[in-house]
Amino acid sequence: MYDRIEFYLDKALAPRFDKQFHYDQALNISQEHFILDRVSNIKVKKRYSLDIPQRVKDELRTVTVRDQMIVPVGNLIPYPTNYKFEIGLKVTIDGTEISSTPTTYNEADVLPLNAFKSPIPADPFHLETQNGIEVLFGTGAFTSSKLSFIRIPQVILSSTTLISAGV
Repeated sequence: MYDRIEFYLDKALAPRFDKQFHYDQALNISQEHFILDRVSNIKVKKRYSLDIPQRVKDELRTVTVRDQMIVPVGNLIPYPTNYKFEIGLKVTIDGTEISSTPTTYNEADVLPLNAFKSPIPADPFHLETQNGIEVLFGTGAFTSSKLSFIRIPQVILSSTTLISAGV
């Protein structure tokens, strides 16, 4: 793998910096692209085949956190420190655990106006905001949540000694 990365490295910068730094940086970028590619397969429904859901689960198994219990603050679920993408959310409203449906800002404004789609405790929606995940459920007691998500992968860093220009 290092041979492939070395092929893409900028040779003009290599004498000034430690080559290992460039390898680590390239591995981190490729790791990020790999995760984004797999998550986009989940979001684009038309690209599904019979084996895609299981393949994506297998490939992202090491960075997936399942059913982490999070206590909500009002109707807001704070993000975990290592949160990257949401996979699924189960909320407990009035003592019943229910899967929540993701929504967007555009849909969230229109949902209360539609009598057939308005959020109720039996069919809650959730919206990702900058402060956390906001759960829209109408009235009821929102007591707990279980969040399944993809965590931020561990950064590959084996060398931190860069050679400065003055040395």
